[in-house]
Amino acid sequence: MATMPLFVAALRGLAGELAAEGTPPVAAIGYSLGGLSAGVACIPDLVGTGRLAVPGIVLIASPTTLRSATRQWLRMAGEPEARVDELMERLIQLGYDAPRYDLVAQAATLPARLLIVHDIADEDVPVGDADALQAVRPDAAALRTERYGHGRILLARPVAEAVTAFVRPDLAVS
Repeated sequence: MATMPLFVAALRGLAGELAAEGTPPVAAIGYSLGGLSAGVACIPDLVGTGRLAVPGIVLIASPTTLRSATRQWLRMAGEPEARVDELMERLIQLGYDAPRYDLVAQAATLPARLLIVHDIADEDVPVGDADALQAVRPDAAALRTERYGHGRILLARPVAEAVTAFVRPDLAVS
């Protein structure tokens, strides 16, 4: 089963291998739970030891808290959102330090270069998650789209162009 700790370990491991080969990553790009995982990977010693050391991070349609991710999972699983407190309690029992799995509260630990991409019509992860992170990181670049929702945002040309310009400005379309 894929879990956030496995995502975090994979990101850190891959970044470490790339750096050891002389090609350190210039950014981590995460979508949905992968974005929360990438952000969590940047929080020192939260999951395992160390942190994901990348100069930039792109969060696309990403929940910014464990509670929001749990709420999203419940909706996707067709379960009542009223179960969020029950599942949060279970996650805490399993060792998830829920308050630390909060990218808004931990915003200072995220890389200096941050791009937050979210669609205002996202029904799976509310745009409020992106707005809350933007409020505490006004230095972050942001892109709000209006018609792609949660899934189609990955296929949207403006998103691809913004991510490319952020990660590789030398390849950006003018």
